[in-house]
Amino acid sequence: GPGGGTATAVPGLRTGNVGVPLLTYTPALSVGAAGDTVWMANGSGLYLTTDGGTTWQTITPPLLIGADPGYRSGPMVGAGSNDLWLPVEDVPGLAERVPGLIAPGSGSVRGSGIERSTDGGQTWQFTPLPGCVQTCGVNISLSFTDAEHGFASIGPDQQGTSALFSTTDGGTTWARVGNLPGTAGARITFANDLDGWMANAIVFVGGGGEEGALFSTTDGGVSWQQAPGLTPTDSFQLPSFFGQDGVVLGTPPDGAPARAPVIFSTDDGGSSWKSQSTPSNQATGKWTSSGVGIPFSASNYTDWSLFVGPELYSTANAGGTWKRAVPRPTWQPGDMQSMVFTTPEQGWSVTRLPWCQAPHQTTEQRSEGCYEVLMATSDGGRHWIPSNP
Repeated sequence: GPGGGTATAVPGLRTGNVGVPLLTYTPALSVGAAGDTVWMANGSGLYLTTDGGTTWQTITPPLLIGADPGYRSGPMVGAGSNDLWLPVEDVPGLAERVPGLIAPGSGSVRGSGIERSTDGGQTWQFTPLPGCVQTCGVNISLSFTDAEHGFASIGPDQQGTSALFSTTDGGTTWARVGNLPGTAGARITFANDLDGWMANAIVFVGGGGEEGALFSTTDGGVSWQQAPGLTPTDSFQLPSFFGQDGVVLGTPPDGAPARAPVIFSTDDGGSSWKSQSTPSNQATGKWTSSGVGIPFSASNYTDWSLFVGPELYSTANAGGTWKRAVPRPTWQPGDMQSMVFTTPEQGWSVTRLPWCQAPHQTTEQRSEGCYEVLMATSDGGRHWIPSNP
């Protein structure tokens, strides 16, 4: 061009077959962030990465080996990269493999409780919630504010009661705090020893679940009230907090007409909330129907990501403005089961195999069937590739 310069010759096209590396896809049931790590679970095991997915280590607790780990465990939580806690639920043979857990000949040998690790998942120790090995139901949800202090909810039991427990020694021992409002089950998160939130929802093994009414406590779970400043009839995912700043997604309740979700933010620890703008263009008519979760993740107080399908929206100023992208591969509403961003650029998702929606599948692809796999992005969700533990 004008002004001179240099050029490099590009070889012409080669004839014949050119080998292209075959992408492999790891089946996945759930993925999440725990402290300074990212974990994933499937029917074979649990895996953890501390370097953005470059390397993974297998961290399956011995009690879950051969017992469909991803189906028998709930969302893992952590404090830092070493202290980890994992709810395990309705594990076959658990009562036989943990001596003294139940009285001999008492019936079923299945059981539920909490696995805890202080070395990043290299070793685990099982701890039951008091009186709840077999009688409190399942749906265990955990939240730890540091390596010593945490909370656990479980239930409902056969009487429809969901219970809350607390620990001050890293989960070695637990004390019952009381019962939780509602009877569908619960997911919990606590910012400190006093302030916490609960989504009254059924939580399925593997980390999925339906959102529900959001409640808050300011006395460590002794009493609860519906969270102030939020639409009382909407369903909510658990809020994400960054100090006193927080964000939460609300959607129409099951059975209500589909509409765009509402995002609320707070700068006073949840004492008050204000609604934020959501993407506004033709895609607002493409929201999933009520009762189906919309993947949403906040990597910090200002950077949020929202998957509508096939569009992914992101904001870097707490909803002031939104950017739209159509991820590659492309997924439709309902194809993405969950999504978590640890930074504005780095994220993971559990999605259906990319070719399941393709109009022209190969014979090999059809024979693979359609199942959920683990995908990763390093450019804010514009491009995704398989992440294989």
